[in-house]
Amino acid sequence: MSQIKIDRYAVVDLCLLAGKILLQSGAETYRVEDTMMRMAASCGLKESHSFVMPTGIMFSTDGDGPTKLTRITDRTTDLHKVAEVNDVSRKISAGILSVSEAHQMLMEIDQSSNTFPKWFQVIAAAIASGCFLVMFQGQWQDFVYAVVAGGLGFIAFLYFHPIIKIKFFSEFLASVVIGAISLFFVSLDLGQELDKIITE
Repeated sequence: MSQIKIDRYAVVDLCLLAGKILLQSGAETYRVEDTMMRMAASCGLKESHSFVMPTGIMFSTDGDGPTKLTRITDRTTDLHKVAEVNDVSRKISAGILSVSEAHQMLMEIDQSSNTFPKWFQVIAAAIASGCFLVMFQGQWQDFVYAVVAGGLGFIAFLYFHPIIKIKFFSEFLASVVIGAISLFFVSLDLGQELDKIITE
């Protein structure tokens, strides 16, 4: 295998890794495509093609270059990672980083975790649930029940998501839990407005 082909494979791997991190971190698909193609051009591959969907990325180069696909199974919002990848992209464009150095930096970004602890996420979800009840003009006496239902619903989501692996179904089951808890409070005459408690 020639040095050119080795470089092509390295650049494609670099661009795919950058695209994967961006897409998993909540970047828009067109921004992912643009960043990947700019990085490839900065590395010497003037003609490259990318096709980005919420569930996968396909990237190829003209000629006898490789075409690769990577699957995206989980997405979240992590703007810090998006900013870090953009910084790496700018440094490649400026000639500050080599392909191998950039790949190493992207690997470190990919493996880093900037998420809040689970207990903090549960508390935040619970408080947000109560605030949504107030925003939708629910009664203040239902605030506590909305907080409890929202917190337990988020705990259910955290429990189901690693098992089911499909976010939609995990969220659906968490919604069922929230509805059941809200109905329980109302049936005991503790909560007053079922629709407002569930709305959170």
